Amino acid sequence: MRHSVTLHLVRGAALCAAIAAIAGLSGCARPVGSVSGKVIYQGKRLKGGYVTFVSTEGQPSKPAEIGIDGIYTIPSITAGNYKILVETDSLRPQALPVADKGAKLTGPTAANKAGFNVPEGYTPSSPADAALVAANQKNAAKYVAIPPGYSDADKTTLTYTVVGGEQTHDIELK
Repeated sequence: MRHSVTLHLVRGAALCAAIAAIAGLSGCARPVGSVSGKVIYQGKRLKGGYVTFVSTEGQPSKPAEIGIDGIYTIPSITAGNYKILVETDSLRPQALPVADKGAKLTGPTAANKAGFNVPEGYTPSSPADAALVAANQKNAAKYVAIPPGYSDADKTTLTYTVVGGEQTHDIELK
C-alpha cells in the first residue's frame, strides 16, 4: 500500500509539473509582429541597401532589403527593443581596373578607384570582368553613400520597440 501511495504522489507531481511547464511556456512567449516603412536620407528615399533590426535583448537579428521604392519589410519579428542598422556599401560600385579608353582590364588605376567608370568602347577581357561591369551598372543607380555610423551597432542612434501585430516605422537618416 505504501508503494501505491508513493506512486500516486509521483504521478501527481509529474502531472502538476507538466501543466506548470505548459502554462509557463505559453505565458512567456513574446508576441510576433511585422515592421515595414520607408528609409529616407537627405529628404529622399534610398533606392537600395539593407536594414537590420539588432535585438538588445538577445533575440535574433532581422535583416531586410531596401527596395527601389525605399521601402523595407520585416515580415516576422519578435517583440522587443532593437537597434536599427542601415547599410548601403554593398551597392558601392567597385573600381574597374581600366587603364584608359578602350583598354583591356589589366589592373586598378588611380582614375577609377573612387567610383564607377567604364570608358566608351570598353570591352571586358573575361567573364568575371563582364560580370563586374554588369553588377556596377545595376548598383550604380541605387547606391547612395550614407554616414558610416548607421551601419555600426555601437554607433547607431536608431532604435525601435517592436510590438505584436503589423506596424510601420519610417527610418530617417540625417
